[in-house]
Amino acid sequence: MNKKQVIKLALEILNSKLVFLERNIKEEEEQRKNSPSAMQSWSDNTRFEKEVLISQLEREKENMKKHIRFLSNLKGKKTKLEKGALVEADEFYFVSVFAGLELEIEGEKVFFISENSPLFKVLKDKKVKGVQ
Repeated sequence: MNKKQVIKLALEILNSKLVFLERNIKEEEEQRKNSPSAMQSWSDNTRFEKEVLISQLEREKENMKKHIRFLSNLKGKKTKLEKGALVEADEFYFVSVFAGLELEIEGEKVFFISENSPLFKVLKDKKVKGVQ
């Protein structure tokens, strides 16, 4: 498994998700602007719900940007199980700042895990086949 390929594909996916997320935020902000305020309708809480949703999307956007920065700034080969390591155990795992991303390269799956995940703790205690 080529670590550079994993990083390149992950960045492509994260950047396209970021564009989609930014588009969603703009649409939600537009809908919020056009929603009645509490002063206009005592029973409508759409504006508040949109504000909560926008806030959640903004947090997700910041996390995605952090993940992109982390992957973009990775340098050098890793020799131990730490952030930035591509680990081969029964499957391939990439230790990153956020978990949840899953890729497939040349028929092999790569699962992104964080140092806080239970799986990382299990891998840390076991012998792995290889670390890049």
